Amino acid sequence: EGIIIADVPLAIYVGASAAQPAPVSATRPIYQSIFCSYSHRDAQIVERIEKAYKVLGFTSLRDVLTLKSGQNWDAELLRLIDQADIFQLFWSTAASQSNAVRKEWLYALQRRALRPDFVRPVFWEQPMPPPPPELSPIHFAFEPTLDDA
Repeated sequence: EGIIIADVPLAIYVGASAAQPAPVSATRPIYQSIFCSYSHRDAQIVERIEKAYKVLGFTSLRDVLTLKSGQNWDAELLRLIDQADIFQLFWSTAASQSNAVRKEWLYALQRRALRPDFVRPVFWEQPMPPPPPELSPIHFAFEPTLDDA
């Protein structure tokens, strides 16, 4: 379903120059864990995506799958965000109104200082629910089939 599994840095130099830059190679490990931030009203969509994550060998870090009875909900969610390779934000009308989702993406934005590509929003509703100013500089990927049954 179009899941990003890794990022590889790429630079192409264009211009007239007598000196040819030495070729370089770059590798990055594929993602291992993905934190899913979503409204519980959108759980069916997240569960579909998690099936693909599982086939690819990723660990899905989601509250109802990862947290154990008796754990401090807020502290554990922040710890899971810290452990994730990417923060997948499932953006919908319900997510835009959720205080819990807001708390998660605000925390994830702090990690963007270290990894600019950490926060990965995706939406499926048209028109897209307006993002708050803090998220508006980030590209939101549109995937209209996410809510297909």
